[in-house]
Amino acid sequence: MQGFQGFIYGVVFGIVNVIPGISGATMMVIMGCYDKVCGALALDFKHIKENLRFLIPFGVGVIAGIVGAAVVLSGLFELYPVPTYFLFIGLILGSLPFVYRTATKYEKFKKSSIIPIVLATALVVGLSVFGDLSDESSDIRWSRDGTGTFTTTYKNNTNQDISEFHLRFKEGEIVSVVGAQLYYVENTFETIFGGVSDEAQNNAIRPLGADRLGAGESFTFRYVSAAGNPVEFQPKVKYNMSVMFFMVLLFGGMLSAAAMVMPGISGSFMMVLLGIYTTVISAVKNMDIVVLLPAGLGVLIGLVAGAKLIKWLLKRFYTVSYSVIIGLVIGSAYAILPLDEIEVGPQLIFGIGIMVVAGAISLSIGAERNAKDEMVKIARNLEE
Repeated sequence: MQGFQGFIYGVVFGIVNVIPGISGATMMVIMGCYDKVCGALALDFKHIKENLRFLIPFGVGVIAGIVGAAVVLSGLFELYPVPTYFLFIGLILGSLPFVYRTATKYEKFKKSSIIPIVLATALVVGLSVFGDLSDESSDIRWSRDGTGTFTTTYKNNTNQDISEFHLRFKEGEIVSVVGAQLYYVENTFETIFGGVSDEAQNNAIRPLGADRLGAGESFTFRYVSAAGNPVEFQPKVKYNMSVMFFMVLLFGGMLSAAAMVMPGISGSFMMVLLGIYTTVISAVKNMDIVVLLPAGLGVLIGLVAGAKLIKWLLKRFYTVSYSVIIGLVIGSAYAILPLDEIEVGPQLIFGIGIMVVAGAISLSIGAERNAKDEMVKIARNLEE
């Protein structure tokens, strides 16, 4: 039972850490496993031995949650961007009362605590306004040349060279192409569970010759659509590794992982701020080991360092630390607000409804738990 519970908690933690703005550590506190995981990440070997039956399935669940969320969430953001973002905004806002109760666990709220709250909120809002939080690693534009004929340009917006890439589309959508190569890419899921039909049609496009694309470079081709409508392409890319790119991924992974163990701070949102979120998520979906190795190494280092730092901060500056957390949570709700996507219509109405429901669920979870037993455990852990 403990192993199954650990796996489920790990899946939840993995999923929410893929979502920019949602704090995985807050979810751990709500679920009652913060002390177990934080103690293990701080390399307390006695603590690890005592909770090994929980921690191993928890780790497996985290991996499953990250991989699953990377695939599912990309589809939700593409098809239903406004309701999906509003869902997460509701979850964030609904968690604020819980974070506030945690912040005032040992002493009442002081007027001086407003300063770190305002500064932290301003920091995140400022970064979202003046920084590029969308982190679009590529750009696909098209123009209609005639009935069913389109010219499409794919641009690499990153400062890294792409070593290999292709553009996926649904089978049978394209009749012919000029300036590129049509071919078939096997779907791993279909190959394992259903086999691939001999009549499988082309479902990918790549450049003629070498499929490399330098930083800032574009690839243009023409195609004839079977249905006469523009085709939606899904880029699949692998990046060239450089010393600078390695260091960016390493330190980005470290900072993001350190944020994961701080209740109220989203590790994936930190990746967005650092400009590596789309790259890492794309690498998870495409199993790009070249990107995953430095990012994963940074995450491991960051988790250990972050767990030790959170103990030190909460032990010495508890109220101030949580005042900053409250500000970060408030700011993150604004940062993921899809201002460019919002239009009056069914998606907006549905999104507002989803936000209210998600906020109520998040609020009820925090209220039910009330963090009482869990925070006692954390307090004892800090005193050790």
